Amino acid sequence: MAEEYKKRRQKNIRNRRKFLYNNYTKKELITSTKHMIFNKSDTKKRIINLILKREFGSLRMGNNRLNAKKII
Repeated sequence: MAEEYKKRRQKNIRNRRKFLYNNYTKKELITSTKHMIFNKSDTKKRIINLILKREFGSLRMGNNRLNAKKII
């Protein structure tokens, strides 16, 4: 059961990553997220990874979600 959950969660993360990457520019990502601080040198890929970590939660912390708690 846990493996099935993990696979579905990873699939959801991949789909959300594709969506964010294709539909937003770097500037739009930065301005539309509240309460998140980014460095000037951060790439679009890193920003998206930080957003996904916030939306889905972290596996290691134990607060992982199957679906995104969308912040954008």
